[in-house]
Amino acid sequence: MTDALQKLLHLGTVNFEITKMLDDLNSKFNGVPELTAIPIELHPGPSILITGHDLVDLRTLLEKCEAKNINVYTHGEMLPSFMYPELKKFKCLKANYGHAW
Repeated sequence: MTDALQKLLHLGTVNFEITKMLDDLNSKFNGVPELTAIPIELHPGPSILITGHDLVDLRTLLEKCEAKNINVYTHGEMLPSFMYPELKKFKCLKANYGHAW
């Protein structure tokens, strides 16, 4: 095995471990993901669209919008947020807008 191939395999292992750590932390704070139908319907009223992949930012936004009756829609990499039980508890998390990745 060449040195370059060994380095690539090591990077793949590190990437896998980091992804596992991120999954473990997301599950610790938001519950274990469960199969969920993703709502796509629009609702009247003031709304915010959030994209990206930071579930901490999403949770902070949901906490602030819940009390103010502001609808929150996800887009892109935020699609999996609907699978986390602790995030689904927020009534202001309405639907996913747009398409999956």
